[in-house]
Amino acid sequence: LVATGAGIALLPDLVYRPWSLEGDRIESRDVSGALPVVQVGLVWRRGSSLPASAKEFLRVAETARAVRDR
Repeated sequence: LVATGAGIALLPDLVYRPWSLEGDRIESRDVSGALPVVQVGLVWRRGSSLPASAKEFLRVAETARAVRDR
């Protein structure tokens, strides 16, 4: 979408490479360490159950938050 002019994106270094298919149509800036903490959440459709992988992700995320908040 960025290459078509539809906006901007924050991407990890592993996702964007200058030699990628759209590398000649997009420009990047390194903002490592300059980004504020962002609150994120996990959402799913009401009434449906979470798959085991999502439950495990939630467990790991909650553990990481508890360690960070000490």
